[in-house]
Amino acid sequence: MIPHLEPRGPIQLYQKPVSLRFGAKKLTELCRRALGRDPKVNELFLFYNTRRDALKLFWRDENGYQELSKFLPRGGFLLPAPETGQAFLTVSRTKLSALFRTA
Repeated sequence: MIPHLEPRGPIQLYQKPVSLRFGAKKLTELCRRALGRDPKVNELFLFYNTRRDALKLFWRDENGYQELSKFLPRGGFLLPAPETGQAFLTVSRTKLSALFRTA
């Protein structure tokens, strides 16, 4: 579980791998191009790298942008299969909690 995570908006998984070195400016631009609008406050976006061994959760709150990352030393994350024609896929909060749960 992610105890300090307050946002309650939808969780959107970007369906293409990205460089997790991207910061708030680049991730906001990715969201803007894919959605045709700026990210809303408390709307969460989940990004993954090419090897699927790292995730970045990105969101905007009232004070700015926040990021939370998780890396796996071995293996990769099991993510939902991409859907054609959509840049983002909605992920349930339970799925997100399972992805970020620590062993």
